[in-house]
Amino acid sequence: RQSVFWRLLCGGASSEPSTGPTAEELRLPHSFAENEPFFETVQLQIQSLAKARLFRTALEFSKLLLSVEPVDPTCQLLSVDFFAIRSGEYGFLATLRHALEIHRAPAHLLPNLMFSGALAQWLLRGSGAGAPASSSSSSTSQLPP
Repeated sequence: RQSVFWRLLCGGASSEPSTGPTAEELRLPHSFAENEPFFETVQLQIQSLAKARLFRTALEFSKLLLSVEPVDPTCQLLSVDFFAIRSGEYGFLATLRHALEIHRAPAHLLPNLMFSGALAQWLLRGSGAGAPASSSSSSTSQLPP
């Protein structure tokens, strides 16, 4: 765990302060051998955060990986929806699904994103603020007809 922490710290310190880690200009192709340790380190950190039930932080690291390599070599699209739902970031999930529908054919979206995106839109529309209902009896009364 300490080596993962130090790798991430060094990676963050070496990024240029004017661009920031989520800037559009910052791309790290996974195909270069020099960049593979970065992807492995962030993936290990995401797994550690998920085990510690720190879903919001794991979501932010997943966003980081998706922003530096849009091809998604680490398959973050398979888990980003889980982190978004568990952390209550329904707006991000709905936006992600919409953006992926624009860039890809809807038939090529992963089933988890199709379901989670629809769930996020329903939760945003049904509760107003995006928070799930507090009791199971009130949540069943909000089900669509």
